[in-house]
Amino acid sequence: MLSLGHPSIRIRGAHSSATATTTIVFPLDTLKTRMQNGLAMPPTLSGFYSGYTPAAFYSALGMGLWVGSRNKLERDIRYNGPGKHLLTGAIAGVFVQLPTFPLDTLKKRLQSSDARLSPINEARTLMAEGGVLAVLGGCWRSGRQRTRRAVIPRSRRET
Repeated sequence: MLSLGHPSIRIRGAHSSATATTTIVFPLDTLKTRMQNGLAMPPTLSGFYSGYTPAAFYSALGMGLWVGSRNKLERDIRYNGPGKHLLTGAIAGVFVQLPTFPLDTLKKRLQSSDARLSPINEARTLMAEGGVLAVLGGCWRSGRQRTRRAVIPRSRRET
């Protein structure tokens, strides 16, 4: 039997807590995203959960990767002075962003649509519109331009 301190138990706990938190606060995140893009409230109650699937994967994957990589860094870095926890947490946070950022971009795009869109079909559309840079482009662009290009489908931007 695994002890509570075992890394796999900690990672599973991180997955569970991230998914539970996402489920609870997701409607507020949807409202915030829509307000930032000048959109009205979702037309239906289920619209508050548009984009939930990529968000749940983003949270669970991100938290699991962060806990696992941070714990590994804590064990492997021999320096024990001030700032070790800050350093390992920051490195782990940067490491987690690359695989999870596309899920966040997809989530925001789904949250900004009034139609019921399939996350897989919308990911294909996003890749067709701009490839990998469309999905990861928000890492390099800033502010409103990043959000507007990644989130609002091209057909809505041109009207």
